[in-house]
Amino acid sequence: LKKPFSIALLRTHIRQLIRSRERFYEAYFKSLDLEINSVDGDKKILADVINVINQNLSKEDLCVQDISDELALSRSKLYRKIKELTGKSANEMIRTIRLERSKELLVITEMTIGEICYKVGFSSPSYYTKRFKEHTGLIPKEYRLRNKEKKELMIEE
Repeated sequence: LKKPFSIALLRTHIRQLIRSRERFYEAYFKSLDLEINSVDGDKKILADVINVINQNLSKEDLCVQDISDELALSRSKLYRKIKELTGKSANEMIRTIRLERSKELLVITEMTIGEICYKVGFSSPSYYTKRFKEHTGLIPKEYRLRNKEKKELMIEE
């Protein structure tokens, strides 16, 4: 805002910023298939957890203790918060974020499935494929083919 400004304009600007942030959180959390049962302070904790997971995505041995150390929370408190806010365990949330990121990589890159598997922190391609199929209903190769076709059709139109 340029000075001088009116208080009404400032309030409107702040309301728009808050709405924008709320829409971002809702869209991001829905893309991760997480139920949000939280208030603003809890959303910040959840956003911090997601941020730490994304920063350490390629670490195979990423665990809840690593996240709790990074956020300066006790492990048990972090488990409870994640379960309360998302309805999933902390390990399920880590796996969901890894699988969602791998879905993106399958569509936007030409990396092999094995490379993607290791990039998102899975230690075994067979375990990755099993979990991916549980999550999406398709094996990674089928998912890539279907979404590449959709992408090509959108480009043609």
